[in-house]
Formats: sequence, C-alpha cells, structure tokens
Amino acid sequence: MKTNNHINKVAIRPLVSLILIFVITLSVQAQDKKTCQANKDLIKEYLGALSGKEKTAAVMDKYIADADSILKRHIMEFEASFPKYELIPEDMIAEGDKVAVRARFKGIHSGPMGDIQATNKKADMPAAIIYRIGDGKIIEHWIFLDQLTLLKQLGIM
Repeated sequence: MKTNNHINKVAIRPLVSLILIFVITLSVQAQDKKTCQANKDLIKEYLGALSGKEKTAAVMDKYIADADSILKRHIMEFEASFPKYELIPEDMIAEGDKVAVRARFKGIHSGPMGDIQATNKKADMPAAIIYRIGDGKIIEHWIFLDQLTLLKQLGIM
C-alpha cells in the first residue's frame, strides 16, 4: 500500500503544478487584455479630445505626462502651422504598455512651419504613432509622418 500511495502523491504533484501554472497564465493574460483595452480607450479618448479642436495645455496635461514634454511641444508646433488639425485613427493595436495607431493627418497650412510661410493649402498624409502608457497617461511616443507627401501637397517640392 505504501508504494501505491507514494506513486499517487508523486503523480499528483506535477499535475497540481501544471494546473496552477495554467490558472496563473490565464489570470495574467486576462489582466494584460484589460490593460491593453484600457490603454486603447485612453488613446481613443485623447485623439477625440484633440482632433479637429484647439489643442490647449489643459487638455494635453490630462492625457500626456510631464515625462513626454516633446509630444506636447510637437503638438503645439503643428497646431501653430495647422490650427485645429485632425488626427483620425484608422487602426489601433495594443500590446503591454504600448498602443500603435495608424492614422491620417488632415489640416490647412495657415501658419508658418519653420521657415515655410503659410500656404493655405490642405494637407492629408498618413501617420503612425506608438504611445507608451504609464499611470493612465502618455509617457513616451514615437511618431512617423510622411513628410515628403506633406511637402508635395504644400507645393514646396
């Protein structure tokens, strides 16, 4: 009897370990899915608050952490060149603490952009932005704009 009892205990321990690993994995995956959805919801709300509207410091402070002052500066520079520009999301993918957005940038070039004076021409170009989220705010970003298309549309090239 001792041998059978010992065999049963030895066989059950790995099974219990596998069940625990499975339950923990499911729990982590569920939490990651909730976090990804919360991050996507934050970015949707953020884009909705800025797109086609005046980009105020108060609105930016609500969504962008002080750690990403470069994003705030970038927004203000584009707002000066393309007042109330739109950033229209077309696709959004979240993984961990990052949200990637494929979007369209639309606006009218009615303010200077560096050395380029206002052309009053419409701009419509593809963009891609990856946001990193922490504590419910954007803490870092990477932006990719089709600047060649923009310069062609403005008649610069």
